[in-house]
Amino acid sequence: MRWILALLCGGALVACNPVADAAKELNASGAPTGEFSGELLVLWLDDGDQNTGSGRFAFVPAPKARLSFTRPVSTGYETAIRPERFYTDGGSVPRLAQVFRGFNPWAYGPAYAVHDWIFVANSCRKDGKATPEEAKHAEMDFDDSQQIMLETIATLMENGAVTENNFSRSIITLAVGSPISRSLWEAEDTCDQRRLSFAHNCRVDRVLDLPLDPDCPSIPKRIEDQDRIVTRVSF
Repeated sequence: MRWILALLCGGALVACNPVADAAKELNASGAPTGEFSGELLVLWLDDGDQNTGSGRFAFVPAPKARLSFTRPVSTGYETAIRPERFYTDGGSVPRLAQVFRGFNPWAYGPAYAVHDWIFVANSCRKDGKATPEEAKHAEMDFDDSQQIMLETIATLMENGAVTENNFSRSIITLAVGSPISRSLWEAEDTCDQRRLSFAHNCRVDRVLDLPLDPDCPSIPKRIEDQDRIVTRVSF
């Protein structure tokens, strides 16, 4: 937890020399921009707990316009990243960091979606459960995931989707490159925890008026009424 305490530094963020120095380095890196297309949907599923904060949500690619991020340079990998459905709590930014201005959980939603899905794809590959889309990114490593976060944030800022804020960009990128984030990358047997369950996929399909699997369970009217789209971002 030392890196989180470093963020606080007695309440004066700018006085944290290690963080400030790293922030300058990241800002000076001049991350290249790529291109977003499609549509991002986030659906609220249930109440939060100590791990999920304000709730558990589902990232869902729009059925007719899947969110896609095309990386700005040829890396030798699959450059188009098209996330599939997965659970999210609003990004890989620690709760402590989110209390500061510039850390609205959904402000950088498309960047979170692309970055966090890379973690899901990595987890499911290691567990031997990769989908064809996940398998396309088999050669990506942890450092690639951090670079992708920089690229997506830079792209959102260039497009005017979020306000130019170098400090936010730096802290977010430091967070996703932290030891805690690396431990999540290296964790095993987590694929099923990160993908939507069958029941939650059924609930999402209901909200989006998609054909339902015949085995979809019935759900109480109370839950059906609360299922809703909380964020929709189109490009």
